[in-house]
Formats: sequence, structure tokens, C-alpha cells
Amino acid sequence: MKMGKIVYFYKKFYIILIIFTIDTLSKFFIIKYFKLYQYKKIFFIINIFYIRNYGLIFNIFNIQYKNYKYLFLILNIILILYFIIQIIYNNSLGYKLILGGTISNIFDRLYHKYIIDFIDINLNNYHIIIFNFADLIILFGIIFILLNFKINHKKYKFSTINTIL
Repeated sequence: MKMGKIVYFYKKFYIILIIFTIDTLSKFFIIKYFKLYQYKKIFFIINIFYIRNYGLIFNIFNIQYKNYKYLFLILNIILILYFIIQIIYNNSLGYKLILGGTISNIFDRLYHKYIIDFIDINLNNYHIIIFNFADLIILFGIIFILLNFKINHKKYKFSTINTIL
């Protein structure tokens, strides 16, 4: 019985471990082989530009004040608990993606006191956005949840209309 619960847990949460591992390894590579603010052109508008992010996802709200950092940490923990509940009951890929990226970024925040960002979208020497793998995965998770909601909402509206007719 105990082995069954472990397999059940693994099936529900393995993608989170994969996301955490890929994100952590990519950040380890950047720390090891790049200096802070080092820039390397990769492809067309995508570059590597190593920065330290003291803000939120995509370096939004770059905050240096400790009180706000703890507030955001508490909010992240609440969100993590919510996502775990959603994964257990709905087995939603979107929530798994968000949870994996969030846990990875929280690990960075606790271990380094900042988040390592390095994927740079650059147009005409203007850094549009700098992020990491976890941020990208969180964005995909949000998109999946919104698409799922829209699809399910349309199904609900359609079935309601058919019931009325």
C-alpha cells in the first residue's frame, strides 16, 4: 500500500521535479561560465545576459526592501499550497508548470537571496525582457490554465444553451 502512494505521488508531481532540475542546472551553468552582466549573442533576438533579479517574475517590481520580500515569500507559499491542491484534485498540467517554476525560483531566492535571470530578448540593443527557464515555464502554465478555462467555459455555455433549447 505504501509503494502505491509513492507511485501515485510521483505520477502527479514528476514534471515539477523535471522543471526544477532543468532550471537549477541552467542557472548553475550560467553562474559557472558567465560573469555577472556578461552578454553573449545566441540567435537573432535571443541572447544570454546574466543578471541578478531581486524582483518578481520577469524582474517585475525589483524590490530591495526586506519587508516586501517576506510578504511575497508568504504569498508564494500560499500559492504553492493552492497549486498542490489543484494538482491533487484536477491533475492540471498548467498548475504543475506554475508550481515547478515557482519552487525553482523560491529555491533561488532562499539560496542566493536573488533569482538568476539570463535569457535576454533584445531588439536594437534594447533589453525588452530578461528571464529564466522557470519564468518561461510559469508563463506556459498560466497560458494552459487560461486556455483550459476558456475551452471548459465554452463547453459549459454550449451545454447550457442546448439544455435550455
